Parts: sequence; structure tokens; C-alpha cells
Amino acid sequence: MINLKLCIIVLITTIMFTGFNQAQAAKLEPCMTQTCVDYFNKWKKMSYRKYNTALSVMGELYYQGYGTEKDIDKSFKYFRKAARYKYTYAEYRTAIFYLSEEGYIDNDDGIKYLKKAARKGHSQSAFLLALSYGTGELTDKDTQESDKWLAKAINGKNSKAKKYASYLHHNGEITHDSYPKVATMIQLLSKQTVSKEQLESTELVADNNTIQWPTDSDIEVIQVSAPTVEDIFDNELAYLRINPPPSRGTTGTRIVGKTCADMVSCNAVDKADFERLITQLW
Repeated sequence: MINLKLCIIVLITTIMFTGFNQAQAAKLEPCMTQTCVDYFNKWKKMSYRKYNTALSVMGELYYQGYGTEKDIDKSFKYFRKAARYKYTYAEYRTAIFYLSEEGYIDNDDGIKYLKKAARKGHSQSAFLLALSYGTGELTDKDTQESDKWLAKAINGKNSKAKKYASYLHHNGEITHDSYPKVATMIQLLSKQTVSKEQLESTELVADNNTIQWPTDSDIEVIQVSAPTVEDIFDNELAYLRINPPPSRGTTGTRIVGKTCADMVSCNAVDKADFERLITQLW
């Protein structure tokens, strides 16, 4: 039986610093050197301008104790603020707080924030939703919901989701009644016509009932050196300075690039129209 809370703890200990404009990632670790403190101050200055990225970065820096003393309360506040402005990675990290951090536990809110991130394509969030609904640990067990999010995570090329699907398949839990989307995926894999060379190198569905998910074999693999945290910080800070979000029309909001039309809190609406809208949503 898969322990969902243990899985979340493992994810936290291996969190990668991601979510930037560029496809980069690096592991953050506690650091109090002058260089780390300088980077912390630079990001803090950026956060005053309400950049989504900077707010999320501050949440991570406080959580890891990078350039500052570790402060879980401040970390949570920064992630919540970035999530409020629909920053996907911050929505995911806020969910992790609600699902695993002592003093913040609220499974309902955790599931809510996971869904916010998963709907935007965050595969790790989709995977955790699949686990949650599949095990019934954090919410009511619902294999149909688990199937929906597991399929989404697999389509997002999430390796953990593929392993979870293989686990369920091996134990006979994936059927067209319980996991229709994933069952169809597996069925299609097993029926694919492959060349003899492909069959010899990567068998799609093995005899032992273990799924060998296809890889992007046509993509050329290039060996590159992973960027350091400092490289990423330099690139992203420079990017924000040169390419800030559009500020035209932001009067009335406190977030760069957001107009009043984007933010419910600063809009005025006729009471009758508001009540009609609520009725429609309900």
C-alpha cells in the first residue's frame, strides 16, 4: 500500500527550484554565505515590486534558509501571496504546506491548491491528486477522480505517475471500470505496432505485467552541465529587470502586470449583477 504522506515528505526533501521563465532547475540548500545573503536581498527587493516570480522565490528562500534564517511562517505567507496571483509553482507549494506542514494542515485547502496547479499542467500536482483519490488518505477515495488526474500526470511525462500506474496495473487495479482513461492508455500501448529494433530495445508492455512506457527516442540527447543556483539567479534577475511584466493599466492593483479587470478585489460591480453571478456559479 502506498503511503501518500510519506510520498509528500519525500517530494519535499527533493524539491527543485523551478518555475522560472527559462527551463532551468537546481536544488536549493541552506546557505548563509555573503553571496547567498546578497542574492536573498536582491530577490527581496524584487518582491517589493510584487513580481509573481520574486514572491515565490522568497517563499523558497525562507523555507530552505538560503541567505536568511529559515522561517516557515514567512515562507508560507510568500507562497500564499504568489498563489493568490495564480503563480502555478506557488499554488503547488502552498498545497504542500496544507498537506504536510505541522501547524498548517488543512487537507481540503491542500486538495484545492493542487487542483489549481494541476489544471495549469503542473504534473506533480496531478500526480499527488491521483494518489490522494486513489488511496483515500487525504480525501474520499474516488478511482474515477484518481484516473482523471493520473492520466493528466502521465500526459505531462511525470515519471512518478508512470510508476504509480505500473504499480496499480501490476496489482490488477486498473480496469476500464475503475481507471478508464489510464486503462485505455495501457491498451493503446499494448496494441502499438513497432519495428523489430524497437521491440528489442523497449518492449512497451512486458510479459510480467510491468509497463515499459515509451521514451522520446527521436530526440537527440546532448550532454550539458547543470546550471548552478547562482547562474539561475543571475539569469532570472536580469530577465526581470530587462523584461518586466507589462505595467500599463495596472493602476488600482498591487501586482505588476495585473489590471483591475484581472483582480476581483478592486472591481466595482452592481449588487444585482453580483447576486446573479453567484446564483449562476452555485
